[in-house]
Amino acid sequence: MPRKQSQGKLTMELPAKQAWYALKDVPDKGKGLVATRKIPRGTRILSEKPVFTMPTGKTMEERQNLICQQMDSLSNDQRNAFLSMHNAHLFNDAAEQYIGIFRTNCLPADEFPDKAAIFLEACRINHDCDNNAIHNWNEKIKRHTVQAIRDIEEGEEITLSYVSLLENRETRQSKLEEKFDFTCSCRVCSLPEEQSQEHDRKLEQIVRTNELLKICMLQSVMSPLMILGYLYNQAHRYTEIGREDCGYAQTLEEALTILIAHGDLARGRLLAQKVASLWKILVGNDSSQTDEYAALARDPSSYRLYGVSGKLKTAVEEVPQGLEPDDFEDWLWRRPKLESLVQPMSSSSQLNFSGFIDLPYKNGIDTSVSSGSSEARHSCFLGEIVTMPCRDPLDLEIKDIHNKKTTIHFYTKDQGREFGAIGFQAGYTVAVLEVSRYDFKFGPPGIRHEDPRMIKTFPLSLDKILVLNDQDIPGKGKGLVATRNIPKGTRIIAEQPLFSMSQHPDDEIRRRTILQLVKALSYDQRRAFLSLTNCHPSNNTAYQYLGTFSANALPLGDDDNKYAIFLEACRINHACDSNAVHYWNDRIKLGTVHAMRDIHSGEEITLIYHHFLRSRKARQKDLKLYFDFICQCRLCTLPDEQRQEHDRKLEQIVYLTRLCKQQSVMPPIQTLGHLDSLVRLYGEIGQEDCGLAYVFEDAMTLVIAHGDLARGRIFAERAACIYKTTLGSDSFEAVFYARLAENPAIHPQYGPCMEWDMSVDKKPQGLGPDDFEDWLWRRQETVAPAPAQPAFPPSQSFFSGFVDLPSKNDISTGDPCRTRPPCFLGEIVETQVPHPLDLKIRDIHGKTVVLHLYTKDNGTELKPSRYKKGHTVAILDASQHAFKFGPPGIRHVDPEKIKIFPISMAKMLALGNQVHELSFRQHDDTRTCGGCGTSVTAASMKRCSMCLSFWYCNKDCQMVGWVTKAHKDDCKFLKDPDLRGLFLTKWGEVRDSVRFPLKVADDSS
Repeated sequence: MPRKQSQGKLTMELPAKQAWYALKDVPDKGKGLVATRKIPRGTRILSEKPVFTMPTGKTMEERQNLICQQMDSLSNDQRNAFLSMHNAHLFNDAAEQYIGIFRTNCLPADEFPDKAAIFLEACRINHDCDNNAIHNWNEKIKRHTVQAIRDIEEGEEITLSYVSLLENRETRQSKLEEKFDFTCSCRVCSLPEEQSQEHDRKLEQIVRTNELLKICMLQSVMSPLMILGYLYNQAHRYTEIGREDCGYAQTLEEALTILIAHGDLARGRLLAQKVASLWKILVGNDSSQTDEYAALARDPSSYRLYGVSGKLKTAVEEVPQGLEPDDFEDWLWRRPKLESLVQPMSSSSQLNFSGFIDLPYKNGIDTSVSSGSSEARHSCFLGEIVTMPCRDPLDLEIKDIHNKKTTIHFYTKDQGREFGAIGFQAGYTVAVLEVSRYDFKFGPPGIRHEDPRMIKTFPLSLDKILVLNDQDIPGKGKGLVATRNIPKGTRIIAEQPLFSMSQHPDDEIRRRTILQLVKALSYDQRRAFLSLTNCHPSNNTAYQYLGTFSANALPLGDDDNKYAIFLEACRINHACDSNAVHYWNDRIKLGTVHAMRDIHSGEEITLIYHHFLRSRKARQKDLKLYFDFICQCRLCTLPDEQRQEHDRKLEQIVYLTRLCKQQSVMPPIQTLGHLDSLVRLYGEIGQEDCGLAYVFEDAMTLVIAHGDLARGRIFAERAACIYKTTLGSDSFEAVFYARLAENPAIHPQYGPCMEWDMSVDKKPQGLGPDDFEDWLWRRQETVAPAPAQPAFPPSQSFFSGFVDLPSKNDISTGDPCRTRPPCFLGEIVETQVPHPLDLKIRDIHGKTVVLHLYTKDNGTELKPSRYKKGHTVAILDASQHAFKFGPPGIRHVDPEKIKIFPISMAKMLALGNQVHELSFRQHDDTRTCGGCGTSVTAASMKRCSMCLSFWYCNKDCQMVGWVTKAHKDDCKFLKDPDLRGLFLTKWGEVRDSVRFPLKVADDSS
């Protein structure tokens, strides 16, 4: 390991059978293992058990306790050997020293990343990006092994790789420096600049091809020769960079599975032999990988997918003799037939799928292959499941690529029962090979299916398979691009979540949960999950998983606390003017993506990652903070004047939306006028999505609540139409509002008030569009103008509750006429998380919310004696924040804008009322005495010298207030000038930002 080892000696005697190496000083690396004789390729250099292990997902305290216990059980030689290993981490005590050494040197001790261990010999092996050995945990023998992947000469250092060798030089160096505290100077890292760039380019090609293969493996069913072309190129690239290791073996594995699945036993056996030989070299002849492919080489027809297609059928002995090496490789990879097929895929590539009308009739299939064609004449039939299946026998109603519905009738041996229930779900796509139309005697023509090997389901919608392509997007990485025009309202994706997770405030529970969820995934699922973007990288496995989850998860229904990974939808990039919307459809239990507008062929499909009703500056800030990118969409790159106008309209929408929430204290005609203005504003910004549907919902509820069924039906129809477009006709919202449109009188608020009584059939006829809208919104009636600023609850006009707060970044500090909201007040109910500090508080309206402290010190600057249950929190310039993992709350950053008072909120509000009553001079130049309660000329009164808040006629009145009215208890609280400042500040006149300590004009005259 190129990290400077401590000078302690490894005193353990090495067994004679492991005398392939010795522990020696290596220049610029400290200690390392050096070959004492030539080690042939494939030799098992060492095989050892761990001296101690450490499960992942433990807290730091648990890890320290566990490692101290295991250290006590070591022998002196083992302890000395462990302590002589390099430590790339600072430490203050023995436990931290042990943890640091463990983190620097540990290796896997399980098939999954759930357990790491210290191996006294293997952990001594240094890093090299051109490593000559490979390590592996052999589950069969429960040992960690190291194998030579090429010949190692006597005196040559034995090396492993600590990082992925498919990363470029800069990334490798950065990771090695960060985790292991050294800079690699191996042969690959020391290449001249031009050669280094060429090597990085080849690595990037391998990575990009791996990504491409993930996307198009479905096509191996229909176009196996094309996929073989990709795999051949990938294998050739591995050979070019001299890395015939695990990645190379996995490429050959995928090639042989395609060949065998399509009936080519001859080539399948040869590649299986080659793969078994590779795994024997890489992980040993006693590994499960070697056993699996050796068995497949003996009998390739035992592969579970053998015979799915006979398209490439050859017998196992049909291997040509006497060919030159290059000619043999051409035959092995079927290269003569690949010349026109191995070009990179583009958005214009079209898969050769069939619809029902394209199929031949039963007994009319031409199984011949036309000359010059490498594929069978009749391609794969594709259809999306429309309804859940009927069973015994199994019948599936499906919709094909031409939107024609038909039925697949299963006449397999077990009448479809062999497939189980999970494989067939509404929204999934069925692929059927060598299929034909069948004229049933009792019923319409359909598909009669007999061979279970010729059918497969995919958890993707038909539209997704037909119209999407995963491509590189300039400045964004991968993204989904339409391969044909997608009409507005089209369901682009319908998919099940890979896994879901509810958020929990306990960090330890989150880490354990994510480890269990990812461990339960299959190899391919785990690889697909880890291929998603992670803008929160970490060396800790659990935090790596959490980072990937947080950067990609989408909401799972209306539960703000539950999110899920959708492998297709999570690959869709962001745009502030997105053209699609994601929605969890609880009726069909699938995550859906719908086109909000027409999407043209070649156009990227986009979602929005945040609430769009925010200014450009606020959007950019959040995207950078949570997703680590700067948006360059059309809206974000508008000229300054247009951008300011767009931001102003967004602010108006937010303001009017908040205003309409107070419709119970506002004349209904005025509320309807505000809703009319909202519809106009949504139209001006071109955002006809769920936000506009909410406006029509509110309008519908308002008019129905006042007896107007005619307008109620129209508003319900408009809401249903938007939901049908954005969420799907089978969504709860679309169904619900369509039902209300049929009979608006079933609305629960219809009946008590009939001020606008109008039956459902009284819609006027013959009006032009503008006149009809005038009638619909009652525009001819007098509408009072909107107030200049939001109205706050009159009962507590000098304090805010959570519902009164603006959304994050909604306060415009650039408008000198805009007042700031009053101070937020809440009583601490519970201290949820002390570090960083989260407080559960109850506001003046009785609503419980969570205050998350995001100050520089994460709330630790507040003394624990302050944030106790029952104390009251005051926050200046507070705002609502929509958290991704949890319900909305308050995200507080500035420590100078928060203060906690050791008093209950009820007491504080009562005290505030007294201060307002007794502190201010009245219009007739009198004050109210805090003792006798009478109004007296202000000039003759005396003020309490301690709290400076209450006034008295004389000392007798002061004693009455002090003892009888308990001013003695109140006075100690009012000594705090900030508490007095909260009561005396005229919040309606505050336009500039304020901080603690508050400065309030002294009204003592």
